[in-house]
Amino acid sequence: MALATILTVVFVSMLVGQGYLFIHGGQLDTTQLIAAFALANGSGVVAALLSASYIAALLKQAYAFRPISMSAPAPVPTLPPSEPVTNPVLKLDPTPDPVKPPDPTATYKVEGRMSVFGGSGDNSDIGGDLAFWNEAQAQTRPDLFTSIGPRLFNRLNTNAYYLAMRWDYKQTPKSFLRSIKVKLTNPTTGKTVEATPVDWGPNERTGRVVDVSPGAAKALGLDTDQIVIAEVPLPQGIKPPDSAAPVAGTPWLSIANNLLGLQETPGSSDNSTILEMARRCGGDIAATYKHDEIPWCALFANYCVKTAGFPSTDTLWALDFSASKYADRFTKLPGPAVGAIATKKRDGGGHVFFVLGKTANGDIVGLGGNQSDMVCDSTFDPSVLTYVWPKSAALPASTGMSTLPVITPRQHVKRDVVLP
Repeated sequence: MALATILTVVFVSMLVGQGYLFIHGGQLDTTQLIAAFALANGSGVVAALLSASYIAALLKQAYAFRPISMSAPAPVPTLPPSEPVTNPVLKLDPTPDPVKPPDPTATYKVEGRMSVFGGSGDNSDIGGDLAFWNEAQAQTRPDLFTSIGPRLFNRLNTNAYYLAMRWDYKQTPKSFLRSIKVKLTNPTTGKTVEATPVDWGPNERTGRVVDVSPGAAKALGLDTDQIVIAEVPLPQGIKPPDSAAPVAGTPWLSIANNLLGLQETPGSSDNSTILEMARRCGGDIAATYKHDEIPWCALFANYCVKTAGFPSTDTLWALDFSASKYADRFTKLPGPAVGAIATKKRDGGGHVFFVLGKTANGDIVGLGGNQSDMVCDSTFDPSVLTYVWPKSAALPASTGMSTLPVITPRQHVKRDVVLP
């Protein structure tokens, strides 16, 4: 009777212990299982001995039983004062610039050709990463950056609106650029967006002045090498560029690009837009140009240069742009540059156009009027060309074939245009 009672108590305690271990994730070893089997079969002394082993194991597992050490606890290691705890990934800008609020009355305007950049699909070799954003700063702008890509350049959200320009960090410090929005405008349609500066560029050799996100380009309705206007706010206390200084960029080329696709009307009819260009030029051009069948490359060049605010030849003779009698209006260049006015002699006269770049085989790509009876891109032998530049405009930083970007002439597509 006494043995039966002992076995019953042991068996019940085993069941309780098994339930506890099950709930708390414990496991039974082989000895415990043998004990359970022996108890279930009433194996007398064996059951009792094994039950004792089982109960000890149960206590060790269920209550994390360990021998108590009487030795003193080991000291907790601490870092020496000279080794501050830092996160090697989230590095902050070591020399942050003081952020001055933008002056609503002071802006700097740049106009010229654009391209797109950034995102996981852009494999451009930019020689590093973004010029003034790091990992910690990027994490504050989840609208600009995604989590996909080996570097911040590739993690730019191409649907967001961002841009790169050749910033002057003395005028617009890096921290200031991260805090502002730049107004981008398509001068042909008037569409605008606001974009965040993220990088320095594009390289001057591309002939472009602004790179924008694919999302901004789509919203503006612009393709690579079309014209965009960027209006950059300036910090308080920073004066805008002196209006009396030579004009930077090539605004005459911007105007010419916006007239791409303008075509004369076949037959006896005239394209009223071409006639309106002549009327706006005034003088001898307005008095003599009455039909669009008259060669109009010099008319187009005069209109673009005059509309950009520079003195022009005011004649319909293409070679006048490089003539010595107009040396007070144009500076002769030793070689080609993006935006240069190029002239060439041909039978019965000459031709004038604006330099855009060069082809892979070394021909000049020029944008001009009356090229295939329209405003379009054409290619020219550089050996027969002369190059000039508006005298009151800032001269290009460098000239020569090696400085020109390699481009592909755009397709000839007629387009209705609006004169600026």
